Amino acid sequence: MGNIREKIDAVNKGFVEAFNKGDLTAAMNVYTKDATILPPNTEIIRGKEGITAYWQGALDMGVKEANLETVEVTPMGEGVACEVGKYVLKIQPEGVPAFTDKGKYMMIWKLEDGVWKWDTDAWNSSLPPT
Repeated sequence: MGNIREKIDAVNKGFVEAFNKGDLTAAMNVYTKDATILPPNTEIIRGKEGITAYWQGALDMGVKEANLETVEVTPMGEGVACEVGKYVLKIQPEGVPAFTDKGKYMMIWKLEDGVWKWDTDAWNSSLPPT
């Protein structure tokens, strides 16, 4: 398992670095070809085109920095693993004071072309509703 965890940590680090630089193209390389995201307060989004549009919207609305912390990784068979973790998003919408969202996520990882990638990504805030 340590080997899977190290690979997952490296992919997550690459996402965070690319996203925080605003390099959405590089950040989206973490997703499988047929990935699905389950963002809070919206419908399921399938496929890289829709996922890229979602994250572009997040950047446009003022998400400036993301951080991921893996809590645990559980192998689920050949080429599949489940990660549970915590996230922090620093958000600076135009004309509104900056704020931070903290929450948790669960990611199903798949081995695609020999590389561990995000296949199903679900998250929600741990903060009380405003």
